[in-house]
Amino acid sequence: MDIAFFLTVAAATVMATGAATAVAVFLSGHTRGPKGPAPGPPAEGITFLFDDERLIDSSPEGLLLLAPLRGRTDWTRLGGYLEPRLPGVMARLTALPPGGETRDSGGGVTLEARRENAHLRLILRGATAAALSLTAAEEELALLRRTLETAPWPVWRTDPAGEITWVNAAYLALTGSKPDDITWPLPRLFLPGPRETAPGSLPGSQRIQGVDGEAWFDCVFTAEKGGDTVGYAIPADGMMRMERQLRGSQQAMSDAFMGLAIGLAVFDRGRKLQMFNPALADLTRLGPDFLAARPSLFAFLERLREQRMLPERRDYASWRQQMTEVQKAAEAGGYEETWSLPGGQTYRVTGQPHPEGAITFLLEDITGEITLSRRFRAEIELSQEVIDAIPDAIAVFSAAGMLLVSNRAYASLWGIEGGEDLTPVEIDQAIALWEAKLPEATLWGRLRQQVGTLDRREEWTAAIRRDGATFLQCRTTPLSDGATLVAFQIRPAGERLLAAE
Repeated sequence: MDIAFFLTVAAATVMATGAATAVAVFLSGHTRGPKGPAPGPPAEGITFLFDDERLIDSSPEGLLLLAPLRGRTDWTRLGGYLEPRLPGVMARLTALPPGGETRDSGGGVTLEARRENAHLRLILRGATAAALSLTAAEEELALLRRTLETAPWPVWRTDPAGEITWVNAAYLALTGSKPDDITWPLPRLFLPGPRETAPGSLPGSQRIQGVDGEAWFDCVFTAEKGGDTVGYAIPADGMMRMERQLRGSQQAMSDAFMGLAIGLAVFDRGRKLQMFNPALADLTRLGPDFLAARPSLFAFLERLREQRMLPERRDYASWRQQMTEVQKAAEAGGYEETWSLPGGQTYRVTGQPHPEGAITFLLEDITGEITLSRRFRAEIELSQEVIDAIPDAIAVFSAAGMLLVSNRAYASLWGIEGGEDLTPVEIDQAIALWEAKLPEATLWGRLRQQVGTLDRREEWTAAIRRDGATFLQCRTTPLSDGATLVAFQIRPAGERLLAAE
């Protein structure tokens, strides 16, 4: 059952109950009020004249009959009374042709109808308007009372002194009393006044624990004229269990994040900080007191700026623009940036979206990683400079036959442009280049067998004639992990050739 509908019906019932006390206040039920008088004897002869759904004429009793009924028009109000007694009568009246007549009986009344040109004349016999009006009110009161009696949630009414004057069956069941054995005054199960903050409770309600100390309810209290109060209690045990499970999950997550070296900051839909771990306080140099106060995302970033924990910007406007872009990128799930801070640290910052509009930021100190990477890059550059300073042409191939390292002399010897090109070169491609320069040499096949072979690897030297004045000396040297160094040196023809071809 929809809670809002239940509260609306309950409120209407209580109001109707108060208005009809002199007639029939809780004709049966759990109340201390007296019973009302019985309705008077019926009479006959109530006339209505309708033009479509518009009432154009009526006897005085007809107006009295329609007054307490509900409906958008007089036609629908009359239908609300006739349909329960004469089912389908309104459709039959609508379909009545000009000059047609009909007569229906049932529910203690008789209805005569006649279509007169565009008008419909109705004569209702069997009860006076006062009796009919009273009967309708009693029926509505009985319906609302049954609705409250069968409601699964407790409803009760108290007088100005706080004494219980009426309860429904659900309330009575909580007291342990039986409908036919009630001892007044009944105990107060729910006292106004919040006993626990309940962010998930109903609007305007109070989360109250029952007198048994176990069950929880979301209670709403409405004050009426005269000092009476009506209370409604919606069971909240399920909500309390969910909230406890949620708090337990959050605590478990917090415990898991406690030992992480990566800073964690979770901002809710309103961009308020909801969760953080100790690493965040350490990395950002923001005190736990500031973070525990749940600052907004902008206040969080503003404090980082004051602590010089953000990349420097020339002006405040550009900084604000950057922070706006940070939030938008994090919401879209595409924010990842490296922050180089004024103090020399380097942070990797990642923003991720979460359900319900929340976003999470992860801060990781990668200063050591960046320092190691820079040192490694410097060592590689230094090694390359050393190799480039060697006059011999050098090329190093891996066990898979891929060119790993070559120097400037190698690029010059074989006419390679762009010596720093990072395109992978295989041994077959290198031999094709060498063979294009010295096609008559026969040692290229032997060299191809040497590169990529793990068995019987040994150093050897051979010479290749280039022209009448020079020859090319080639030397292969096995290296670790199956790599092979190939060195070329141009020698004058007057020197003794080693295995010259």
